[in-house]
Parts: sequence; structure tokens; C-alpha cells
Amino acid sequence: MVYRWVALLVAVVVTAAALVANGLLVTLAHRMLPLLANIAALIVITLAALVAFVAHQSVRLDRKIDLLAEMMMSRFDEVDARIGDRNSGFVEGYMIGQGSRPASVVPITQRTARRATPPSTDE
Repeated sequence: MVYRWVALLVAVVVTAAALVANGLLVTLAHRMLPLLANIAALIVITLAALVAFVAHQSVRLDRKIDLLAEMMMSRFDEVDARIGDRNSGFVEGYMIGQGSRPASVVPITQRTARRATPPSTDE
């Protein structure tokens, strides 16, 4: 943020100095400031303005990224509060089962297939 204000200050000071120098030389000596000095002043003013603009855009981008991060965190908190701990039993049982203690969650056993018995034909 300091770059933005320093660049603006440089641009304003160089602009004022170039205008005052041109004005004084024209009114007092009836001459123009050398073209090289005017071109150098324009280059410095342009570069300072570009640095100020880029610094300003950087600050805006940082603010937008911070806002996006805050919105994402609030959304994640909302989703976490809505979903809750539905799978905590499974995860807890799995993690305990990986250690030396037995798991507190009973694993699902294999089911035996039930087959429909055909109706008896005793008649």
C-alpha cells in the first residue's frame, strides 16, 4: 500500500516540477525546457502512475481474496454444522481398530443369503 502512495507522490511532484520549470523558462527567458527533460519527466510520470495503478489493483485483489476466503470458511462451517458427525462412529471404530485396543464399533458381519423356498407340492 505504501508503493501506491509513494508512486502517486512522485507523479504529482514530477508533474508540478516539469510544469513550473516550463512555465518559468517560457515567461522569464522566452525559451523552452529541453525536449530530453520533458520526455524524461513524462516517462517518470507514466511509470509512477503505472506503479500506483498496479499497487491499487493488488490491494483490491488482496481484499477480494480475503473476502472469498471468509465466505468459503463460513460456508464450510455451515455445511459442517448441517452434516454433523454422521460418520464419526465408523471413523472412530476404524481408527481404534487400527490400534491395540479393540474397536468400539462392531463390524458388519457377512449375511447368509436367504433363499425363498418353493411351495411344497404334497398333494
